[in-house]
Amino acid sequence: MGRELYESDSVFREAIDKCAALLDPHLSSQQEGVSLVELLYPSTSSAEERMARLIDETRFCQPVLFAVEYALYTSLSARGVVADVVMGHSLGEYVAATVAGVMSLEDGLRLVAERARIMHGSDPRDGVMAACRLSPAEVEKAIERLPLGERSVSVAAVNGPKSVVLSGARVQVEELLNSLGAGSQYKLLPVSHAFHSPLMAGAVPQFKQVLQTVALHQPRIPLVSNVTGQLVAQGHQAQEEGASRTDVTDVEYWAQHITLPVRFLDGVQTIIHKAGARVLIEVGPKPILVNMAKQIVREDAQGVDLQWLPAIDPGRTNEDVIALTVKETTPCEALLAQGSIDDHLSVDRVANPTPPVAHTWRRQRFPLPVQRLETPRPSTYGGTDGKGLQLNKSHPGRGGKDRKTVYRHKRPPVAFPPGRGVQGLVEGSGVLWEAAWQPWVVDE
Repeated sequence: MGRELYESDSVFREAIDKCAALLDPHLSSQQEGVSLVELLYPSTSSAEERMARLIDETRFCQPVLFAVEYALYTSLSARGVVADVVMGHSLGEYVAATVAGVMSLEDGLRLVAERARIMHGSDPRDGVMAACRLSPAEVEKAIERLPLGERSVSVAAVNGPKSVVLSGARVQVEELLNSLGAGSQYKLLPVSHAFHSPLMAGAVPQFKQVLQTVALHQPRIPLVSNVTGQLVAQGHQAQEEGASRTDVTDVEYWAQHITLPVRFLDGVQTIIHKAGARVLIEVGPKPILVNMAKQIVREDAQGVDLQWLPAIDPGRTNEDVIALTVKETTPCEALLAQGSIDDHLSVDRVANPTPPVAHTWRRQRFPLPVQRLETPRPSTYGGTDGKGLQLNKSHPGRGGKDRKTVYRHKRPPVAFPPGRGVQGLVEGSGVLWEAAWQPWVVDE
């Protein structure tokens, strides 16, 4: 997960190393000699086999996922990709809450590590999770027909209008699916426990004790809740609501998060129709959520034009995808973020790129600080204002369409040696890197 980035991207590597310094004491207490970096990027083939076995265990898998997702977000942020609204999926809500300021990185990592340890140690009770092509209403009605004292199955996630994950005791899950005529149309998920189900209730009291030791704050970035599928109220709004299940500063919210379903369908609709997102970036090791969200939009009568960007795509090199290459032919104007997950980075495909010189490049990155401009201002192609590099107003190959600047990249506080310079031109609304084959050379 992100090995290429760890080797070539100093920001990603520093974020992973920072997480490792905080996580390693927790990981080594679970298994002697285990560290975050060794779990992610084993140094030998024998270590790789051992770590592959360990990383499948909940107690290691969940902290590792958190660290990778946090490092991806940090790497994107260093490139000017700053989210206007965030949402997670199950464990991912902890990452979203951390970057939104609900909890510190140290507390977020500790909560995830302790949560994973507690759930790993709980009795599996022959629990399973099954993904099926049924509507939430169909499944919930079937569950309601079960005798109240025998309900050991529940909806764990609503991922789409016809995409539900059931969780609970194996026998009851299979019986329920067969009764709905979906006996051959479901897929058992490769998990150790029946997460987000009543079978996990035993983990709640112990985890609540851990939660009481951390500081929780109102989100600084709008956050969509997994529990409600709605935007979390901020400031005085949260106080007026007074409901612990929707107040992310209440330990009860995170304690019950273990057993309550993930309302991803509602969350996607909220993030698009209420938060106004038009560009959605999945910050994770595989493009799974963006594909589920695409299906939701396809089945949504209020369909809107959206851009979907994964942070990592197994079919491409990590470095290419962290630059968020635009795969479709959508023009750059579509990346304009009108109240969306804004500040998007994209590498535009070049029709006939100049072949790279046969030379071994020494890669050293200088992240450019980004300044948000309160009032968008126009600029000229490749122009500067004497203080920094100015975003473009138009592009020769784009019909000269005017665009307004929402960000300015300042020159980094370093002196470029002769022949070195800034790689990439900056264009459009948001942060769009283009023509990386033709760097600006700054001689000083």
